[in-house]
Amino acid sequence: MVLLIIFRVARHSGINFALLLRSIASFCSIIERQGLSAALRNGIAMYQFWIERAKSQDL
Repeated sequence: MVLLIIFRVARHSGINFALLLRSIASFCSIIERQGLSAALRNGIAMYQFWIERAKSQDL
């Protein structure tokens, strides 16, 4: 269900779905290796990356 929502958001916003899935997989891997707090820090950085990317595509 969550992947379906992510897929729909990616499709409507023009985000490369494969790149988005790799980012999610990376986030899960960080949780496994370094713990939740490190994953959240990296997740925030990934979120900021996607926001900046979306802004640059609008220009």
